[in-house]
Amino acid sequence: MSRSKSWIESICCCLYRPPPYRRDIKLGCFGIDGSGKSTVLKLIKGEDPRNVLTTNGFSVLDMEFDDAFHLTVYDVGGAKQIRDIWSNYYAEVHGLIFVVDLDNEDVLRESIDALQSLMKHPHSSKKPILFVLNNKNNGEVDDVEFSNTAGLQAIANVQQQMVLITHVNRYSGHLDNTKTASLTVQQRSNKDKTALQEQFCAFIDLIVEHYVYLSEGVRSAEIALRIKQQEDKDKRRLKLMQDEHNQRLADIAGLEGRTVIPKPVAQQEPEEEDTSPIQSLASSTIPSELTHDTPDYNPHSGNKRLSQASTQPASPGANSLESKYEKPTEKDSSNTNYFLPPKSPGRYTSRMSRIQSALSNRIVPT
Repeated sequence: MSRSKSWIESICCCLYRPPPYRRDIKLGCFGIDGSGKSTVLKLIKGEDPRNVLTTNGFSVLDMEFDDAFHLTVYDVGGAKQIRDIWSNYYAEVHGLIFVVDLDNEDVLRESIDALQSLMKHPHSSKKPILFVLNNKNNGEVDDVEFSNTAGLQAIANVQQQMVLITHVNRYSGHLDNTKTASLTVQQRSNKDKTALQEQFCAFIDLIVEHYVYLSEGVRSAEIALRIKQQEDKDKRRLKLMQDEHNQRLADIAGLEGRTVIPKPVAQQEPEEEDTSPIQSLASSTIPSELTHDTPDYNPHSGNKRLSQASTQPASPGANSLESKYEKPTEKDSSNTNYFLPPKSPGRYTSRMSRIQSALSNRIVPT
C-alpha cells in the first residue's frame, strides 16, 4: 500500500509551484542612430529611460511579456557602418520594430529610405512590423499621413507583411528611479494604458497568432547560420594549415640554402596516378618476371615458357616433362612462397604421362 502524505508534505506541495514555462519570442529593433530605440524599449519594459547610452553594435534586452512568453529584443545600432549588418537579423527574429525620429528633419528622409529597404528585404516578408514614431516635442502626429508619405501600405501588400504604427511622446517621468521592471509588459500596459504599450501588445498578439509559422522560419535561419559558421570555421582552419605548411617549406629551404617560394597546398600539382593494372594481395607477392604474359605452353613446340615452379625460363633442350617439373630441394623449400602454387608435377603432368603411355602402348595396324 502506498504511504499517505503527511499534512506537512501536503502544505509544502501546495506552496511549491514550479516556474511557468515561457516560450521565447525574438524581436529586432532598428532605426537611424539617435532615433531613440533604447529609450522606447526601456519605456515598453517599464524601466527608467533616462541616461541611456548610444548603442554601439548591438545589445540584448530581455523582458517578460506575460506568463506564457518571454521576449528577447536585439537593439541594433543605427550608424552607417552598422546598417549593412541589419539584414543578418531579419530572418532570425519573429517580428521587427523600427523607430523613426520625427523631430529631426535632416534624417527623416534617410529613415524612410532605411525602413523601405528593411520592408523590401526577402527575409522580412510575411513578418509583423511595428513602426514607432518618436515625437519628442509633442507635436501633432498623423500615423496615416506618415504611412502614405513612406508608402508603407503598398510595400506591405507586396511583401504580405502585417504593419502597425504607433507613436511615443516626450517622457513624463513616471518611471523615474525604476531600475528593474516589477511588472510584465502586459501588466504594465493594463496599468499605464499608453498608445505605445497598447500597440506593442497588439504587435505581440499578431506574433502569437502566427507563432508556429514564424518559429519555423527562425529555426531554419538558425540552422543555416550554424552551417555557415561551421563552413567559415573550416575555411579558417584550412588557411591556417596552408600557412603552417608554407612556413615549414620555407624553413626547410632556408636550412638547405635554397630560396624557394612554396606553392599553396590547394594549388599544388596533383600526383601522377598509377596506370598499372590493379593487383591483388596474392599477385603483389609474385616476382615481377612471372607476372608478364607468356605464350601458351605447347609441349611439342620450342617456345620458352616461364615456369612458376622453378621461377626460371624452361630449357628449350629439355624433352622430358620431369626435367621441367623438378621436385623442390630442401634449400628451395625453405624459401617457399605460400602465395604460389605448390612445386609438384600436379594434375597437368599426370595427364600428359597417361597420354604418352597410351600412345606408346597403341597397336599400329599393319
